Amino acid sequence: MVKNAFLKAAAALVVLAATTIAPAIVLEGFENNANPFTWADVGSPQSQNKASGGFSFATNASAPAAVPTEGVQVGRFAATWTVPGAALGSHPTFLPGTATTFWALRINAAGGPSQSSVPHTSVLQADVVNNSPDTYDFFFTLLTTDGLKNLPPRTVAPGTSTISWDLNLYTGSANNNAGVLGFTGTPGQNYLDGTSSKIRGAFFYTETAPTAAMSVDFDNVQLLTAQTDFTAPATPTILSVSQGPAAGELVVKWVANTEPDLATYNVYLGTNANFSSPITNRLSLPSTPVAVVTAPATQTTLTGVDTTQPVYVRVTAVDNATPSANESGLGIALGAALDPLGAPPKDLVVLDYDRYAPAETLFTQNGYAHGVVYYAHALQTKGRTFSSAVADAVEDGSVTLTADNNNVVYWASSLDGETVPGQAINSTAQTALTTYVNAGGNLFISGNAIGEDLVTNATGPTFMSGILNATLVSDNSAINSVDNTGGQFPTAAATFFTGTDVFNLAGYPTLDNEIYTPLNSAVGALSYTGNTSGNAAILNNGTTVLLGFGFESVRDINTTGLDFTPARAVRDALLGDAIDYLTAAPASDATSWAIYE
Repeated sequence: MVKNAFLKAAAALVVLAATTIAPAIVLEGFENNANPFTWADVGSPQSQNKASGGFSFATNASAPAAVPTEGVQVGRFAATWTVPGAALGSHPTFLPGTATTFWALRINAAGGPSQSSVPHTSVLQADVVNNSPDTYDFFFTLLTTDGLKNLPPRTVAPGTSTISWDLNLYTGSANNNAGVLGFTGTPGQNYLDGTSSKIRGAFFYTETAPTAAMSVDFDNVQLLTAQTDFTAPATPTILSVSQGPAAGELVVKWVANTEPDLATYNVYLGTNANFSSPITNRLSLPSTPVAVVTAPATQTTLTGVDTTQPVYVRVTAVDNATPSANESGLGIALGAALDPLGAPPKDLVVLDYDRYAPAETLFTQNGYAHGVVYYAHALQTKGRTFSSAVADAVEDGSVTLTADNNNVVYWASSLDGETVPGQAINSTAQTALTTYVNAGGNLFISGNAIGEDLVTNATGPTFMSGILNATLVSDNSAINSVDNTGGQFPTAAATFFTGTDVFNLAGYPTLDNEIYTPLNSAVGALSYTGNTSGNAAILNNGTTVLLGFGFESVRDINTTGLDFTPARAVRDALLGDAIDYLTAAPASDATSWAIYE
C-alpha cells in the first residue's frame, strides 16, 4: 500500500507493538462452558417487534462442522418473534434513520475479560452461523467515550460467515449516521483500553418480517493485532456492465487500482431482492462475491446470470495484508437487464456522477451508490433490457453510444450536491451525445442543476440550445411539487413530488430544481406548482427529453412513510411515457411513406 513517511512510520510501530502480544486475542470462545462476557437478554423492548419470551442460550452447543471456529463449542442464541406492537421502543442501539417497524434482538454482554496493550488498529472478527432461513444484519455494540456505539452492520445470510471490522476505520470521527461508529474523543483512542472489555452486546436486526424463529451461533470473537497493513485499497471505479458473448453472460469492467500490494478484486452481484432489505431504500448485496479476480485484470465475465429481472454489480479491491486482508469500500452499483437469448440490450443507463465523490457523506448515505436501481425498476416495468456505465466510460470511448430509433440512452446526473464544484455533462460527454443524437439516437436527461452547469461551460450553451432545444430560466425553482397538467406524460400522475422523503427516493431532499423554456419546435412539459415562468421538462421533436429535476428524486404526492411501492409507480409511469415519446414511429403522410424531417 502506498503510504507517506508518517504512515509508513506508524505502520512500523504497529507491527513492532504487535510482536509483544498474541497475533490473535480470543475475546469469546465459549470453550469449557466458559461465558466470560455473561451474555444476557437486555429485557426492555427494542422496537415494535422483538424476540418474545427472551431467548435461549447454550455455551456448550456443538459447533457445526462448517464453522471456522477456534474450538469445538459455540454460543447459540435462539429467539421467536412477536407481532408488531403499538409503540416504538427506545434504546441506544436503535439504528437512527431506519424503519420504525423492524425485528431486532440485542444480547447484552456484561463485563468481559480485561485486554491490555491492545492497539486501536486491531481487527475485530467473529465467526457467525445463521441457522435460520432469514437474512439478518449482525453487529457488535461497543462502549466508547461517547457512549454505546454500533459497529457498521454486516449482512449474514443463511450459512456461515466470517465477518470483521477494522477498528482503525472507526476512530476519531463524529459521524454517527447510517450505523457508522464514531466518537468525539481523541483520534486514535483505544476502544479496548486495558481495563475491561468494551464489547457491550451483539445485535441482530432485520426490517423484513422473519419467516421462522431465529437460531444463530457465533464464536471465536477475536482481535487480530499483528496486521502488516491497516490501510484498505482505494474503492475501484466500476466502468460498465454489459451483455456478454452468450446468453446469461455479463461483462463487468472497472478501472485498475494503483496500490503495489493489490491482490484481487471482489465482484458482488444482487437482484431486486437486495434492495430495501434489510435497510430501507438501500442496495445491500450479498456478502459473498460471485467472482474473485486476480489483479491486474480489470474485467470479468459472469455466467449463468438471471435474465428474468435486473441484476446489480459492485466491485471492491483487496490487498495482500496479513493475517487479515484489507478490502476497499463499495463504490456505486451498475446494473443490467439481459435478454434471455443474449441479444444486445435496448437501452443504456449512464450515471454521470462526476459531481460526487464516493467518500462524500451525501453520496454514501442518500442513494447515489445505487441510483441505477431506480431506472432498472422503471425499465423492468416497461419490459426493456438495458446495460449501464458511468460517464467516464463514455468519455474515454470504452462505451460507444449507438443510435437506433428503438433504443434510448438515459443520462442520469441526479442532485447537484458536490462539495467541490464539478461539471455535469462535460465537454467530452457533450461531443459524444451530440454525435449520438445527430445520428438518430434518443436521449433522456435528468438531474438538478444541469442547465446551471451547461450555461457556464464553454460548449454547454450550444449543446443546450442546439441539441436539447431548451433555455434556462432559473437554476432554483424552490418548488418540489410538479404538475402534469399539459398531458404530455399521459399515464404519469397529475401531480407528484421531488425530494422531501429520503426513504422513497435516491437523492437528498432538495428544492434545487430547474425551470426551462423550449426553443424552436420543442415543447414545454410539466410545471412546478404555482410557477408560470417556464417548464420542468422539455420535449424535443421525439428525440430528447430533458427533466429539470433528478428522476431518482420523484415520488408520489401522498406517500411520506416507508412504503416504497407508490413512489416506484410514479417513476415507472413517468419514464414509461418518456420512452413511448422517444421511440414512437415516425409520422406518415397520405401515401403512407414515413416522413423524416
